[in-house]
Amino acid sequence: MDYLQERYGVSIRLACEVAGIRRSSYSYTHERVDDDAVADAILSLVERHPRPLAVPEQFNVCWSMDFMRAALRHGHRFHTFNVVDDFNREVLTIDVNSRITAERVVTMLERVITWRGSPDIIRVDNGSEFTSSVFAEWAEQLNIELEFIDRRW
Repeated sequence: MDYLQERYGVSIRLACEVAGIRRSSYSYTHERVDDDAVADAILSLVERHPRPLAVPEQFNVCWSMDFMRAALRHGHRFHTFNVVDDFNREVLTIDVNSRITAERVVTMLERVITWRGSPDIIRVDNGSEFTSSVFAEWAEQLNIELEFIDRRW
């Protein structure tokens, strides 16, 4: 906004309009929230209830998969399907779509496997896409063990 104001001599209102942002977003000042107490409580829980996830010795031993959900400013919701090799935390694929089914999960994994090879284990939560018969049968055909983690943590 400063550039537009200086270069073209326009008001903040006009600069924001041209840039496509709200004036309230431009003038927003983040106030840091003191969340030290929350962080301490989380660390205390972790110490009392450790859940170590084994880190493989080489790539393609274990992959982890999960979904993230978000929405655009105008309200359109979308999902990302993320696959990570647990050995080096390499992101193998990210698929973005408004709806991701078990069939789409299998298709995306097959694409990764064509260039990367298949893992011994795939670590997932108990989401419907991962507990479906389509996904389970696909993993069984490829001799891939499914490791389900507890979603509560």
